Amino acid sequence: MDHDLLHNLFWVVCDHRERLVLDRQIYDQVFEPLVSTFCGNPFVDPEGMDRTLGRFAQTVRQAKVHTGVIRTQLARPDYEFIGPDHAATDISTFLLDDEEVNARFQRHKDRVQEAIQRHYGGILPAGGNLPVKLEGSNLLLLETYESTRVSFLDEQDRAFWIADSEERTEVEPHEGFTPAIALPEVLDAIRDIVVNPDHELDLDGLEVDFGVFKPVQHRNSLEELAYQILLVNGVITLGSSETELARFPGEVRKAHHVARRIQDRRAARRGD
Repeated sequence: MDHDLLHNLFWVVCDHRERLVLDRQIYDQVFEPLVSTFCGNPFVDPEGMDRTLGRFAQTVRQAKVHTGVIRTQLARPDYEFIGPDHAATDISTFLLDDEEVNARFQRHKDRVQEAIQRHYGGILPAGGNLPVKLEGSNLLLLETYESTRVSFLDEQDRAFWIADSEERTEVEPHEGFTPAIALPEVLDAIRDIVVNPDHELDLDGLEVDFGVFKPVQHRNSLEELAYQILLVNGVITLGSSETELARFPGEVRKAHHVARRIQDRRAARRGD
């Protein structure tokens, strides 16, 4: 298909390079057969799908998953924009007011707080709340964790789960939710500083008191370990932005150097 920007026309390129204007007559021959198929999907066989959808509806109701119908009213004159806007507003209002949704949100907040304390409690300030952005990032991690570890039942009632790939696998062992103490953009900033030749330092003779970093017991990456070292050294505070961190490239390079040495020491003790 080609687009004539000057005349705002779409051209359908047919066999033998024949070009036709994409008008209503051609569009309807494509659109109407498509939307008239089962679920608007021409690749779905309707046979047996009613039973599958019924079982799905029953399962989500038992799990207290909210279901409903969204009416965007796109076909109504003058509702092409305000129809979807009203639908989105109604959904937002429902999510903010519904007791079950709010209770689940509070449970997830508590779960994130407990996980952060369990993994990073040794270096967290006493009695403080998590920064809003860090809490939000971990809530998203928790949602992702739960979404990718939902088990399903096939037609023989055998459990399976769906990983990031499209292949079906057996249910994986429960490992538990692992939180993060640094925002992704902060970790990216650490990586950028470490590979930037303008910030290169000779750190071979740097003396390190490893006992100071004993409270650092967990990390998801080498950059996150460096971030925790920066916290322990008082260079930054929990929730500092990547802009604030970028003010101390030398300290970041030192922290990354120390993080690598801590990682090597711990690997040697484990015999890796």
